Parts: sequence; C-alpha cells; structure tokens
Amino acid sequence: MNAIQAVKDLPASASAVMHIPAEALEKAIATSCVRIAPCWPLKHFVAVNPYFGIADKSFLSAAEWLGQSAGSPLTLAPTEYIEAIDSGRIDDAALTAALKAANIDERTDAVVARLTVMDAELNQAPSMAGLLDETRGWAIESFLVDRISHWAMAHFDEGQADWRPDLGTSIFAAWKTFASIDKTPNIAGLKGLRPLFNALPDDPQQAIAEMATDMGLSADQLEMVFDRLLMSINGWASYARYIAWGFELKGESNDSVMQVLAIRLAWDWALWKTATAEEQHQWAVALAEAQGRENGDWLALLHAVHNAYELSWQTDLVGKLNAQKDDGGDTRPAAQAVFCIDVRSEVYRRALEAAMPGMETIGFAGFFGAAIEYVPLGAEDGALQCPVLLNPGFEIAESSGDADKNEKIIGAKRISEATRAAWYALKMGAISSFAFVETLGLGFASKLITDTLGVTRPGPNPAERGVGKDMADKLAPTLEHYHNATGIPVEERVDLAAGMLGGMTLTSNLARLVVLTGHGSTSVNNPHASGLDCGACGGHAGDSNARVSVMLLNDPEVRAGLAERGQIIPDDTIFVAGLHDTTTDEVVLFDTCGIPDSHRDELKQLKQALKTAGETTRRERAAKLNLRSDVSITEEVLARSNDWSQVRPEWGLAGCAAFIAAPRKRTQNINLDGRAFLHNYDAEADSEKAILELIMTAPMVVASWINLQYYASTVDNVTFGCGDKTLHNVVGKVGVLEGHGGDLRTGLSWQSLHDGEKLIHEPMRLNVIIEAPIDAMNKIIAGHDHVRHLLDHGWVHLFHMDGDGKVAKKYAGGGEWAEF
Repeated sequence: MNAIQAVKDLPASASAVMHIPAEALEKAIATSCVRIAPCWPLKHFVAVNPYFGIADKSFLSAAEWLGQSAGSPLTLAPTEYIEAIDSGRIDDAALTAALKAANIDERTDAVVARLTVMDAELNQAPSMAGLLDETRGWAIESFLVDRISHWAMAHFDEGQADWRPDLGTSIFAAWKTFASIDKTPNIAGLKGLRPLFNALPDDPQQAIAEMATDMGLSADQLEMVFDRLLMSINGWASYARYIAWGFELKGESNDSVMQVLAIRLAWDWALWKTATAEEQHQWAVALAEAQGRENGDWLALLHAVHNAYELSWQTDLVGKLNAQKDDGGDTRPAAQAVFCIDVRSEVYRRALEAAMPGMETIGFAGFFGAAIEYVPLGAEDGALQCPVLLNPGFEIAESSGDADKNEKIIGAKRISEATRAAWYALKMGAISSFAFVETLGLGFASKLITDTLGVTRPGPNPAERGVGKDMADKLAPTLEHYHNATGIPVEERVDLAAGMLGGMTLTSNLARLVVLTGHGSTSVNNPHASGLDCGACGGHAGDSNARVSVMLLNDPEVRAGLAERGQIIPDDTIFVAGLHDTTTDEVVLFDTCGIPDSHRDELKQLKQALKTAGETTRRERAAKLNLRSDVSITEEVLARSNDWSQVRPEWGLAGCAAFIAAPRKRTQNINLDGRAFLHNYDAEADSEKAILELIMTAPMVVASWINLQYYASTVDNVTFGCGDKTLHNVVGKVGVLEGHGGDLRTGLSWQSLHDGEKLIHEPMRLNVIIEAPIDAMNKIIAGHDHVRHLLDHGWVHLFHMDGDGKVAKKYAGGGEWAEF
C-alpha cells in the first residue's frame, strides 16, 4: 500500500499527530524563506530576478517547483509558440536542434499538433484555504490575502499614512494583535478564528512548530506546504525579504520572511481547526497526492520549443557579430563618452558615433565604480548610489562650496518641506480635505491643463534636490569630509581612480574630452519611476556618480598619484559629467564653466553632436512608441515625459536579451535594436583577469536580474508582475496594489511589456558573449556559486568570443563548452 492510499484509507475523524524533528523544521523554514526574492520599495525600485531563490535548480526542475508552489508557468502559453512557428520567429533548424537536444523525436507538424491540444495544467499543491474554496464555493484564499495585505500596508508603511500602529513588537506579534480584534472574518462567515489567533505564541518559529504539528504535517511535507503558502502572498513575503537583505549585506541575520510565513500558516491552521473532519481529511489526501504527482512529458516538450525560440534569436545575433569587420585603429579619438551598459544606451551610442566622426563610446556600469551614498545638502541620510549587491564605500555630501550659501539653501529647503507638509495635511486631512476641494480645487485647473499639454517639464528625479533650479545649480558633490559625510579620504582616491580607469578601459589613448554619462528618466504620476532610472545607481539617476567620478579624475593630486604608478592621464584630457535622459534622449552636461578655453571649440562640437544624436535616437524609438506622424517627434517625446496620463513614457529595458563584454569594435556599426547590454572589455589589458571576474560576478549578474524580471513579468504577470497600471494604488510608499485589495504587486506592469497589440518584450534568458580565454571564465565560474548556478542550471546562456571577434562556442555546463 502506498502513502497516498494509506492516507485515503484513514477515517475522516482520524487526525494523525506527527513528530517533527526541530532540525527538519528549521531546515524547511530556512529553505522556503530563502527561495523568496527581495522586492525593493518604490523610492528605489530596482529590477530583481524573481527566480533568484531557486537559481540552484535547473530551468526545467524550477518549472516543476513553480507549478507546485505557485501554479506558475516558466514559459509562454502553447498558443504563443504555435504563432512563433507559423510566423518563422522559430525557424525549422532551431526547432529540430532543440528537439534533438531534448531527445524528442518529432517533426514540426507533430509538435504543432501537440501544442494545439496541450493541456498545460500545473500541479499546484493545495492550501487549506484553497481546498475550502472548492468545497464551500467562495474565495476564502483571496479573502485572507486581502486581510493580510490590509494589515501589512499599515505595518510596513514608510511615511504615506499619518498614523502607524505600534511597531515596538515583532511582525508576527503585531499581526496577532491586529488579527485578534479584527471582526471582518466573522462578518464574512468565518467564525471562531480570532481566539485561535490570539492563543498562538508570540515567537513565530514556536508558532510554526505548534501549528505544523497540530495539522499533522510530516517532515517531508513541510517545504512543499511552506513554499505554497509563501507564494500565495509573494508580494509581502518579497518585501520582507528586502528587509532581511539589508541586514544580510551587513553580515547580520533577520527573520522577517519567517514571520510572514507564520502569519500565512496561521490562517490555514485556523481554517483547518474550524473545518469539518471530512474537510481535514480531504486536505490530508490532497497533500499526499501532490507529493507524488508529476507533470508528464508535456512540460519537457514546451521547454524544448522555448529553447528553439531562444536558439533562433541566438543564431541571428551570432551571425551579425561574426560578420563584423575589424576597422578599429589606434588614432586618438575626437572625444570619448562613457555610457551605462543599459540597453537604452546602445541606441544613443550608435547615433552619437554617427553624429561625430572619430567619437569613441564606451560601456560601463553607470555608477562608474563610485559606490557612494549621496547626501543632499541639509539631509541626514542619502541615497545609495550603487548596485544593490554592494554596500556604498563612501558618503558624499552636497555643498555650494560656501558656508553662507549653504545655510540659505538649507533654510529654503526647510521652508519648502514645511510648506509641502502643511499643504499635504490640509489636502489629506479627514475633515479639511472637503474644504480643500471646495475652496481650492479649481486652483489646480491650470496645472491639470499644463501637465496634460506638456507645457512644463521636470528633469530626471527633480524632487531629489528639494529646491528650485537656481539653487540646485549652485550645488555640487564634494570629495571632502563634510558634516557627517566621510567624503573620499585622500589616501583612497588614487586607488579608486585607478580602478575606475581600468574598468572603463581608459588606461591609454585618452581623448581631450572624456564624458562620463550617467542616466535617469523623466516621467510624472508614475509610482515606478525609479525603475526607469539607473539600476547600477540603486534606482536613482546617475548624475551624482558621474560628477563625483569626474571630480576625482580631474584632481591634479590624483593624477600625480596615478602617474607614479605608470598610469598617465594626458595633461590636455578633461573629464566632463553628463546625464542621459532615457525618456527624452537629451543629454545635459554639468560644470562646463570649469572647462578651459583651449577646449571650447571641441565642447561646442560635442554639444552639437549630442543634440543630433538625441534627434536620431528619438526617431529610432518612435516606431515602438507608436508616435503620431503629424507632429514633431521631438515635441511629442518631450510632451509625453510630462503627461500625467501616459502609461508608457518610455519602454525602459523591454527587449533586453544580450550582454556583450568585448572591445567596442566588435559591435560598432551593428544595429542591436536597443536589446544588448554593452560592456567594454579588453582581455589583453587585464593580465590578472580581475576585471573579467568583476564583470562576471557583478554587471553580468545584475543584467541577468533585469532580464529575468522582464522574463517573469511577461510569462506570468499575475504572480511576478504588477498588472494594469491604470488600476494601481500606492500603499505605504512601499509598492502598489492592483485595485483596492489583494497582494502587494511586484515586477513590471503589463503596459511595460505589451503595446496593446503585441509583446514588446520577448521572454528569453540572457545571452552573454564575452571575449576572454575559456580557462579564465571557467575558473571564475567554479569560484562563485551564484555565477555557477546561473550558468550550469540554464538561467543564462554564455558564449565565447575569440581574439578575432568570432563566436563559435557555447557553455554547456560543468566547465564544458560545445560548438555553436
């Protein structure tokens, strides 16, 4: 007799009490909690790989896990692949190769026939709430998610609400207090839950142990049940994981996700306690069945077809790269411009190189190696301007350079902040809000009109300065220690500058003008605006990083220190900071008044080239934005950046599919359609392969996070995306709900992926192409588990480019490479 039959044969009145070893419980909790990916709040919303916690599983086994825990697919629907085959997007050669690799011996017509009738039903594990939905015929699980969310949006509020509950207790204990007085379940017909919640221990791990034992869970069922419950509130669990992430970066531990698990388990336990014996028995049988259930061969076929979908695009990309001719020379560039590796930069870089003959563009992560916390003047804390994988190394203060001016600006800021606070209190107050609308409502008519027509237009992150433009123009970062900000100690500046130049491949043949161009995005009425800013700068615009880096590299003492090491910056090389607005494709340069007269003509030429490049880039992006042809494209792009009703101010990183680390000459003059992260890398100059290791462990990983966030939001927007933008409601400045209830939504909106008629983002795993020795890459893969998991388990495709710029080999896992 098997285990499933044994459970079925138990009488409905029987309740098996299982002893759960403490070690098994702790392991199951830890494993399930770490499978949740973090979700950053709106103020610095950055792309996160939602599959981060299951990267140690192969792509196919992860699909099995997602089906069981979340009822979530890891591919598009079968009908999407049928359309791709019919249209030629999946070509016959790629499909034949993918089927052969999966040991599936079928012809194209047979595959299409199977896809047409495929029953792609995912075998999701049961929850007690979900089972009661079926037996009682109403949405109990949706109801309890609403109740948890209602509590969580108040508990985790970051300043939106005027009043917050007492946060002196733990997450679980605070929820218990709320749940024990919440009468909503009673009104909804769920009687007797409040006393049960109140009787639970305050310690979440003890509570989990008691509830799991009471429900008769066996040690080998724990992970399945915990995974299922956490994924049912993935949004708030992900936010709890973000809280834990901050502690982990400091080498500390945090149990926020476990506490959220305890809350969700408490609901299923209370429902189980108040269920009938028959319902309890049905749940035990459903759990046993879920443990032994398999998806069958349809999942393997679907994944083989998806591999063909990716292989078709890979073949096209590799063909373009292999057809490239090496026209690079050693003449001194007319100018150099370093851009973030962001895929949006690829379009602008091509346009700039065409607008200014002799211009060399370079790709590097947009924080330029300056991992800083940028503290605005008068503030106590600042923004973390670095990738979320890093801790900032320095605190950089903002200053006008004059103490009296600083005090005046701080005073103006305080008045502005106090005025805004009073205005907000008047507008949002329980009683004053009515008078506000009646008395002052019409005063907003002019603003509505100007916003709608795009008459006024902010720049990227306009609120970060907190002062008017005139005052903001007086402010700049300082490298010195200022108030509580550390600055960059003199003895560390040369090391930092040397690392920057090496990473940006700017160790020789520097131009007279070198522009470090950060990027940000302009949009209004957009809760996820920071998600369009620079991910390498922690979800902020990169102007402060560019300005700090330029100040460092223009410093005569830093240059003297570099020269002592044999790293010469020519005396006539001037570094300039800039900011690329990815919505409008305008580039503004900072602090140009300090550029000497000897470089004025070149500066003028550069500014004209930047303007021309912006116009060219806007024309190229216009087709995907479906811009009207009867108006100026430039005017329409500028207007949409200030249109409060615009759901697609820009496409962001939609379409991202490749990461190429190689000299620029390998990709120059190739139209990559804004789909490739381009990182300059010179293997010959990297004798110790330290830069290669940095690229493979940081920018490549971050690019995969971005790529997989877009992937997951496309194939399953319900679980990993944030739905329809027009229905969003901001909660606690933490995130959004879609409508008035439900779980906290993570990921990207449907409007960021689809234009209303077709997908703009094709869900494909990142294709990484690196010009570097295979043995060096193998050594790095073997030495870093998180990189090895991504590559060995098929979350990222890695290709080798040889010293002649040809791509012929693909990483096959386990340190092995195959011909491509």
